[in-house]
Amino acid sequence: MRSPILRLFTKYYQRHPADMELGFQLRIQYRASQFIENRGKPEGFHAGPVVKVGVRLPGGQVLPADAKPAREGAISLYDYFNSCIYQLLVLTGPEITRTLRNGIRTLLAVIAPVSDQIAPAIVSDELADVRLEGLDATLFADPTLEYHYTCGALHGAVYIVRPDGYIGFAGHPVRADAVKAYLKKVMRGID
Repeated sequence: MRSPILRLFTKYYQRHPADMELGFQLRIQYRASQFIENRGKPEGFHAGPVVKVGVRLPGGQVLPADAKPAREGAISLYDYFNSCIYQLLVLTGPEITRTLRNGIRTLLAVIAPVSDQIAPAIVSDELADVRLEGLDATLFADPTLEYHYTCGALHGAVYIVRPDGYIGFAGHPVRADAVKAYLKKVMRGID
């Protein structure tokens, strides 16, 4: 089914290149509602927020934490998050302070009662990051901080990615209390 549809759109856009941008699914956004919430402002070199609520999680390559330094093991977070549950995504930035580590621990404690509904993932700047040992989350590495830059999160951020791949919550910096307030609105079992 996918191949004939792809061929159809490819032919259409070859004949109508001006319409191509209209077809990009990454341009689709949800309107403001109680189910999407933006907290803070992304930091970095970008003029404005790159990743905000109501848009899809951007594509980008990261390495599983146990990967070799070569880019051969790189995976797309968007593809990794293609599931039927929510995802808690923490981008640490290059500095993992004691405050950030404690904030991540608090986040993991907040989602523990609903671990069947939300899966945690942490992206740091190092492979096999000893600063994150002992945390019950899937770990990824972004050694060049390219994915952090794409998300406008060079100083850290937290996102809740909904099952449809869209951002439901964006927080800059990582704040467990704001995530908890959002999750109380969208799922049961959070106290």
